[in-house]
Amino acid sequence: MIKHPGRIKIASFYFLTCAVVLPPVLVAFALIVISALVYDTLYYPAKHRGSERVWVQLARKMYYFNTVNYWQTQRRCVRYDDHLLYVPSKGCTFINPEFSTRLIFSEDGRVIYSNFNKMGPPILVLGDSITMGWGVNNTETYSYLMGLSTSVPILNLGVSSYGTARELLRASRHSSFRDTKCLIIQYHWNDLEENQQYLTPKGIPPPTREQFQLLLEHRPKRLSFLQVLANTARYILRHPLDLYTDLIGRPRVWTNEEIFGYEPVNFRTHADYFLQVIGKFPEVRQKTVFVVAGAGISGEFASALLARPNRPTNVIPIEVDVGANFYTLDTHPNKFGHQKIAAQIIEEMKKSIEGRNCLRL
Repeated sequence: MIKHPGRIKIASFYFLTCAVVLPPVLVAFALIVISALVYDTLYYPAKHRGSERVWVQLARKMYYFNTVNYWQTQRRCVRYDDHLLYVPSKGCTFINPEFSTRLIFSEDGRVIYSNFNKMGPPILVLGDSITMGWGVNNTETYSYLMGLSTSVPILNLGVSSYGTARELLRASRHSSFRDTKCLIIQYHWNDLEENQQYLTPKGIPPPTREQFQLLLEHRPKRLSFLQVLANTARYILRHPLDLYTDLIGRPRVWTNEEIFGYEPVNFRTHADYFLQVIGKFPEVRQKTVFVVAGAGISGEFASALLARPNRPTNVIPIEVDVGANFYTLDTHPNKFGHQKIAAQIIEEMKKSIEGRNCLRL
């Protein structure tokens, strides 16, 4: 039998060439495809509703760091405050790729809907953008929906980006704060930094008009495909395992800390600082305080708060779960998420004597 060493060498050459060239080509192709999906999600999020694939989560990260409109940076939405940096104006239209909504505020700074002709001490609802109604209209917030099934007035004092400290500072200035016997405080994982700062000897630095003006100068950026490609490449090169597990199995859902770049913190720390801030307001000791956790954060906070030995008996955690009822890019609950939050809070309040007293059942 005659051998053909030349053919063997040629075959070996082609094999080695493919082994060297093909993997980078496939990686480049995959990167372009993933980047195209990220770009599509970023500007056409409705097409990817309900997905948690890696391209959706990358688009979500780029949305919050680049293309999002922040409510508190809109000149028509806020006005300067000497103590809190900003408070709501009378109202504005707030637009992002997935919604266009309008929130209207009263002269005393609460979200207006209707008082339902109810009398007596109100329940004050404190919180950040989730409570205020980021991404929904006045009559779609969970506080409004709660008011439909209660015999007491419910006042929404939520303001985007406030931590627990500013929420209580603002509420303590409200005309109804002295009369109210019940507070609902919605907690979010990004409250921690403000709460820690508030408890330092210097406290929260006094605001300045320069800081306020700087806030208003924020402008969202529209990313080109090449910019999306570069951002996607940087992430995949650092975290190839995320792409691998996403493509071969069930996607790993990123935490808020991963999306926003914060270091994960033990929720016992969150609970401790929250309770210390609450303790700085003596008048709160005479009120029932329901603490809502889970709307955008892990329900671990509610469990951690419940387990803290220094938790006053008037502080009662409520864990809520909005499920998949939030926007594709935006991690805030949509109107269906607010419906779930309202129903769960009412249900949990009814389970305790304190809650039934607040609801006057």
